[in-house]
Parts: sequence; structure tokens; C-alpha cells
Amino acid sequence: MRTRKTGIGLALTSAALIAAGAVVNASADSPASGPIHLFSYPTGSGNTGTVLIAGAIGDYGSYAAAGDGKYVKVTLSQGTFEFDAKNLNDKHKAADKATCSAIFTGTGSASVLNGTALYAGIKGTIEVTQTHVLVASRYTTGKLKGQCDEVGNHVHHYDSVSATGNVSFQ
Repeated sequence: MRTRKTGIGLALTSAALIAAGAVVNASADSPASGPIHLFSYPTGSGNTGTVLIAGAIGDYGSYAAAGDGKYVKVTLSQGTFEFDAKNLNDKHKAADKATCSAIFTGTGSASVLNGTALYAGIKGTIEVTQTHVLVASRYTTGKLKGQCDEVGNHVHHYDSVSATGNVSFQ
């Protein structure tokens, strides 16, 4: 009985691995049109970062602002594409002068374009959501002593960018 259960378990595991391999191989041949979900973690000033995409595109890589911040170039392991960032604006959502903390959020639609390699001919629109949270330091000297340093170095910050939308390939 134990041998039979082990055999069934191995058969199911093998079937699952074969199915998973088929999904991975299918996505590597050519991308299909459909929904994508982009997740990013900005680094430094937010103009660069890492990116992970699931859905019609299953890939990972990095991004960098391009064209004076009007475009974002996404460089993935199987090609590149850009999205138009002109409609993305952060809005001040909340601030607390007692704790020197602030939240900025922004959303906007962005066109996906200029694909290369596996992503050649990409077209689509994504809805991008940005969140930036920071705790600022306080001035320690001068006439602003004790006030929040809103433009200087931040004690700590958190940034995230995510997007969902649909793409097609021509």
C-alpha cells in the first residue's frame, strides 16, 4: 500500500512538473496578448529600480527614467519596452509636521510602446500607481532649528510602483 501511495505521489509530482514546464516554455516562445501586472521597487531617487511582471509577460529586470522623465525604459531578461510617464504625477496626500512624515501618491495611464526582442511590436495601456512615504530629518542648527527638513536627506523612505493593464503584440 505504501509503495502504491508513493507511486501515485511521484506520478502527480511528475505531471505537475511537466505541466509547469509547458507553461514556462509556452511563455518563452512568444508572448500572448492579455493582462499584465507590474511590480517594482524603486532605488535611490526613484528614477531606477527593479521590476517583476506577471501575466501575458512573465519576466523580470530593471527600469530607468528616460527622455527627461517623460518615458520609463523597462529592461527585462528577454527584451525591452518603454511606457509613457507624462501623465504620472505625485500628489501630496498627508503630512505630519510633529513627526516630519509625509505620504505622496499618484496614479495615471501610460501607453506601452517601443518593444525590442521578444517584446517587439508591443502596444497597450497600463494604469500605474505610485506610493512614496518618508520621514524627514530636523534641522539641528540655524533659524530653522527643530523644523522638518523637507528638501534635505530623509531619515527613511519607502517607495513602490505597481501597474496593471493589457498588452498586445503586432
